[in-house]
Amino acid sequence: MPFYNYRAKDPQGYIHKGSFEAENVQEVLKSLGKRNLTTIDIKEKAAWIFKLKSISKFNLSRKIKSRDYMIFCRQFATMYLAGFTILKSLQVVSKQVENNVMAEKLREVSLEVEKGNSLAASLEKYPAVFPPMMNGMVAAGELGGILGEVLKRLAEHYERQSDLEEKIRGAMTYPLIISAVALLVLGVMIFFVLPTFGEAILAMGVEIPGITLAIMDLGVVIANYWILFLLVGMGIVVVWKPFFDANCGKVLVEWLKLKMPVLAPIYRKVIAFRFSRNLGSLISSGIDLLAALELLENILGHRDYTAALNASREDLSRGWPMSVSLKKSGLFPLLLTEMIRVGEETGQLDEMLDRAADYYEREVTYAVNRLGIIIEPVILILVGILVGLLVASLIIPMFQIYEGI
Repeated sequence: MPFYNYRAKDPQGYIHKGSFEAENVQEVLKSLGKRNLTTIDIKEKAAWIFKLKSISKFNLSRKIKSRDYMIFCRQFATMYLAGFTILKSLQVVSKQVENNVMAEKLREVSLEVEKGNSLAASLEKYPAVFPPMMNGMVAAGELGGILGEVLKRLAEHYERQSDLEEKIRGAMTYPLIISAVALLVLGVMIFFVLPTFGEAILAMGVEIPGITLAIMDLGVVIANYWILFLLVGMGIVVVWKPFFDANCGKVLVEWLKLKMPVLAPIYRKVIAFRFSRNLGSLISSGIDLLAALELLENILGHRDYTAALNASREDLSRGWPMSVSLKKSGLFPLLLTEMIRVGEETGQLDEMLDRAADYYEREVTYAVNRLGIIIEPVILILVGILVGLLVASLIIPMFQIYEGI
């Protein structure tokens, strides 16, 4: 079927633009009329152009981050609590979000809501964009009549998660910049400075020292076989994602996450933070504990933790406390399981989970900052060694020239 680009106006005067797949123009007009839109312009567009544009738009758009979810939930909650309908809130928010992928999917969600589907059911049709936790909390908010409060809680949740992600990125920025500058300097010296310097030394009849010759040979090899290096790099890029998407690659990555000496403790704390924050938000929204654990299985992103949560759900159905089951898995910190036990005994599980999340958020921030402090001198030492080798490769021949005068 052909695609049609349309422009239409709603009763409030807002202009709506989009694309629609239909058999003919009459079907487009009928669909727009059901949405109470007045047609301004309709143009047929070739299907292959539309699909190519959609793919390019999706691929070039940046990945949806916690900040994007935070902005969406905050704006949606504000409009909904101000008295706007769900449909109108979606239509307005879809024009304001910065992420192109999310904006496009929100327009599609608004069409689903317009057909009479619930907001949660509409969001569930796009699991790659809207996570299971959001869908579950929205469903609970709709059933309990507290959708606005749930959206506010979601906005706070994603705001805290975004803050933590920004702290981690900030701690890693300086070491990455230093590494990039060091590689740039090394490349300039190898490909531009040393070849010219070596030719000058040979012209003077001075023997080139071994260290200088080795670095020059490295530059010659890279210059002569750069196509081979490029093909190898492209091959790694092509194979990288399929390998890590395959089962063997996932198993390797998940094993490294739990076993690497320095990074494994930080990863476990990140999981503890995500588990506590997400589970606390779900329970606070009125979602049953068993259903909340089932939603979390798709959020933590590690099969060992998924298996532990699945076993915990089975134990809960038999009447066992969650804290006992989680402690038995050996994957969760003892402090977290003890705080969960206290929450279960006092009937304040959501409050204890929020406290645990606050604690592990501080722990992750401290650990990442400490890791950055450790990495910085290591990188500086490595850069110093490289610079020392380059300086030596220049100074030693100069001394030989001076001695020969």
